[in-house]
Amino acid sequence: MLVIPAIDLMGGEVVRLEKGDFATKTVYARRPADKADEFARSGATLLHVVDLDGAREGWPVNLDAVAAICRINGEVKIAGWVAGTGLKAVDVAQRVKAAGVSFVEYTDVGRDGMFTGVDVEGARALQAEAGVQVVASGGVAGLADVRACKAAGLAGVIVGKALYEGRIRLADAIREASEGAAG
Repeated sequence: MLVIPAIDLMGGEVVRLEKGDFATKTVYARRPADKADEFARSGATLLHVVDLDGAREGWPVNLDAVAAICRINGEVKIAGWVAGTGLKAVDVAQRVKAAGVSFVEYTDVGRDGMFTGVDVEGARALQAEAGVQVVASGGVAGLADVRACKAAGLAGVIVGKALYEGRIRLADAIREASEGAAG
């Protein structure tokens, strides 16, 4: 199972939000590339990078920060989680699977940044109903969430605020996700 650290960008800085609310921004790093390098040194092989300004504006805004990171590391909501689409997550997941996508991210925005635990059951149900591998996101509080995602057979889990607040160490999460895995 994958453990994917999150880097959310606003104004060129690494931030985290609570429940997707832009007014709750907390800055964790001024240099995103340094944070990406730190995650890579801890064993991360993938990053989940979100241009929050771009999501809100409708076009890429933090391209310089994203480019700097890339140089180092190689109801569905839209418009920065503000607008609803009226589409069910399972319907969208089935559509993107038909288009050749092999992984989808499932974020419970109401849990995001709140340390309330990831919605393992919702992610597992989506994976079963849509027939596509799911990476869960939102609400990770500690290693128990990583274990729960692994036990549910999910493809991975994205960890953000729990890393920045020191509630979880990336290397420990990766080790937990890898235990018992062939490879």
